[in-house]
Amino acid sequence: MKKIAFITLCLFGTLYSHSQTPIKFGGEENKLDSMSTKQIKTISINLQNLNTYSQQYYIEVDGQVIGQSNMLIAKQSIKLNIPVKINKENQLEVHNICTISIPQSDEELFKSKICTKAYLYWIKQ
Repeated sequence: MKKIAFITLCLFGTLYSHSQTPIKFGGEENKLDSMSTKQIKTISINLQNLNTYSQQYYIEVDGQVIGQSNMLIAKQSIKLNIPVKINKENQLEVHNICTISIPQSDEELFKSKICTKAYLYWIKQ
């Protein structure tokens, strides 16, 4: 029964696909990107619609939807500048910046979600 459901899903289900880079921002490998002299750090994310149809995406920071992208045509790529609030000064924080595909109809069963881990450090004098 599970095989039949899987085959049916593969044959009749629509694939949802997008890409997001970078997957990691700042951290040990790039400490300068992590540092900010302000409480709000803008993170640049590249988002690409890999579908053969137009798609729109929610933008989420730390589990909260903060907005949505414009409708991206097939294979279109855009750069998003996402503001992230650093909560504590002089302490390394990890924030998740995600894009989530927005279903175009009630028949769509799946959403794709990709996240960037942002390691941020607010240097306050």
